[in-house]
Amino acid sequence: MAATSGEFFSCIVTQNGQLFTFGVNDACQLGVAHGMQLTRPALIDTNVVFNGHAVVMASAGSAHAGCLTSDGGVYMWGSGDFGQLALGDLTMIARVPRRIPGRVFGGSRVQMIACGADFSLALTGDGVVWSSGLAYSGQLGSGNHQGQTNFQPIEASKFNNVAIGFIAAGVGHSMALSRQGGMLWTWGLNRNGQLGQGTWVLSVSTPTLVEMDSGPRGGDFVYMDGGGDFSMAVTASGALWSCGNGADGALGIDIQEMSMNTFGCVWDPVRTGRSGVRTVSCGYSHTLLVTKDDVVWVSGDRGSWTDAESVQEEPGVSAAIFRRIDPTLFQNSNIKVVSAGNETSMAVSAEGRLFLWGDHKHHTGEQPRPMQVCLSEFLHTPVGRWHHLSPSHILALCMG
Repeated sequence: MAATSGEFFSCIVTQNGQLFTFGVNDACQLGVAHGMQLTRPALIDTNVVFNGHAVVMASAGSAHAGCLTSDGGVYMWGSGDFGQLALGDLTMIARVPRRIPGRVFGGSRVQMIACGADFSLALTGDGVVWSSGLAYSGQLGSGNHQGQTNFQPIEASKFNNVAIGFIAAGVGHSMALSRQGGMLWTWGLNRNGQLGQGTWVLSVSTPTLVEMDSGPRGGDFVYMDGGGDFSMAVTASGALWSCGNGADGALGIDIQEMSMNTFGCVWDPVRTGRSGVRTVSCGYSHTLLVTKDDVVWVSGDRGSWTDAESVQEEPGVSAAIFRRIDPTLFQNSNIKVVSAGNETSMAVSAEGRLFLWGDHKHHTGEQPRPMQVCLSEFLHTPVGRWHHLSPSHILALCMG
């Protein structure tokens, strides 16, 4: 991803493959070898740390982070007291990025990583999901609640021997999407129904296929994300489905103080005539989404903050929940990627501009409106890694 938000810290990848971090650093989650918080983006020099190889994506958890490099390298850093760094032991803190030996993954190249609160997921090119870290709620998908200090593969049989093409991690739950057919599996914490499996069982330790009687309206799932205690999934037609805790409005529907344990359609472009959803990002208690016309919408309480949001009254839409952020606040840029954190929000334009808003305590402070970060903070290099892709390579776009 071009930008990823953890718990009060952020990682930014630029177009030339450099990695910048800023924010809270009490567990060295910024990867800069010291524990001091940073109010401005700091460069993790690829020539020094990553053997000169470009960073292609990064993921931020609660107090740890990881990234992938162009040579297939996997690096982890920050808090490791539950094995979430997959370094083979309960390393309390890794002050700088440490490489995971490639042999761990059985010779298959890692294509994606996803960091949860105290656990990590990895996806290899052969469609296998790997996990490491805390397993108190079954989020490792191993069929039990025993933690792991190394990346271990989740048995392919638990995904019906179907190759996985995309993964996501919430605070305490995990999600996986099949490479073909748009099938969705969820596992882990389910206290508020965030697994969408139709039950209120506290946790599920084995990946379980999400089945809906009505089926996803408008096509198969193509994208998903997990938040604090809720989940979002997008179909090929741009419809948005959600489940989990709806108390803060993060689900995009008005069910205050209630939760849903099955996925329900909350954004239907066919029925409303609006542009479909392209991508979605789930924070701790708010959601950001980008529609196919490059407009940013927000639902939920914390992290939205924007005092100049315009509310659109449209059929079938709860105006109090989905709020369109005025495009002029992004200088009419074409927004392509968004990232929701604890109380923070970020957006990246096609031109490589980064906008921040929310409560970035250790950077800009409280920002009620999106604020563009000067490119000089990133050595005058645009944020993001954009390439012209054919439709058959859309997964690469989703992965940044």
